[in-house]
Amino acid sequence: MKSLLIAGLSMLIGRSLAWDNSPPIPPYQPMTWQQGKGNLMIEFELFTDLLCDGCAVLHEEFNKFFTNMTYLGRPVSDQITVSYGFLALPYHHASWIPHRLLPYIANECRTTSTCKFDAYTSYTYKTR
Repeated sequence: MKSLLIAGLSMLIGRSLAWDNSPPIPPYQPMTWQQGKGNLMIEFELFTDLLCDGCAVLHEEFNKFFTNMTYLGRPVSDQITVSYGFLALPYHHASWIPHRLLPYIANECRTTSTCKFDAYTSYTYKTR
């Protein structure tokens, strides 16, 4: 009986520790990064997860639209502003790890002339 109780407690503790890697979801995720000049006062808010397969595909397609397309004779990047919010999805275990670096990289882009934000997000999408 004692060994059955110990086995049951061990399984319960093991099961609870398996979900310890999931960070709590904040009620509000501030926008981390903005791109575009916003001449037409149009703003997009994109929420994405760096380890999400679907987000990686859509990010690549949106970048093609944002950098290569024109609207009213000017590049789309001149017409709109895109605000990126990076939110780790709870079912992508350990996805909060690459997200923790984003504020530091965004701050480096704002304060110095070297910006590796696009390179970092592209790298994480490719190596997910």
